[in-house]
Amino acid sequence: MDDDYDDALIKALETVRPVRGYWTGGADRALEERCNAKMVLEAAGHQVGVLQSRVDGEDPPDCEGLVDGQWCGIEVTELVDRETLKASMKGLKQHPDGSGGMYLNWTKEQLVGELQDRIRRKDKAPNGGPYNRYFLVIVTDEFMLTSDVVGAYLKGAVFQAELITDVVLGLSYEPSPTPSDRPGGNPIFRLPLARR
Repeated sequence: MDDDYDDALIKALETVRPVRGYWTGGADRALEERCNAKMVLEAAGHQVGVLQSRVDGEDPPDCEGLVDGQWCGIEVTELVDRETLKASMKGLKQHPDGSGGMYLNWTKEQLVGELQDRIRRKDKAPNGGPYNRYFLVIVTDEFMLTSDVVGAYLKGAVFQAELITDVVLGLSYEPSPTPSDRPGGNPIFRLPLARR
């Protein structure tokens, strides 16, 4: 493929993906952020009221609202390996039957490092507020990041933040292994934080 095509593909990925993911792909990014935040926080056991988006240019945070009766700021981000996504999009264009899709087989070091990097990049003084709590919601649809893999990789990990008070990682839907096991749903992981 030529460089012009690569540049156009990257630009398209930065706006709206031509293929919808579990968490992304809609044209209304603000609505997507509010919905993802509400879904993940409720799955983590929080009581979430109506969330409102911040006006463009007034973020962070992406949205704000009542969580557990407290006024909170909420940043939302997606965990995705951009290089693998780019290669997969190229492969799918060449193989419309779906055989060109690619997946990253994440290592523990990659996952923990990338999560810490997301926290570091989002750990900025919020506009608005004051907030009782400042959440970072991370969503991912990475195929190889199942609840079993993520649970094993996060065992013993502690993340650093200065302003963010809570980090919740939400995975895409997983069905129940058997009807007698836990019900299907979105696996959720609360990431333990230490102050920098």
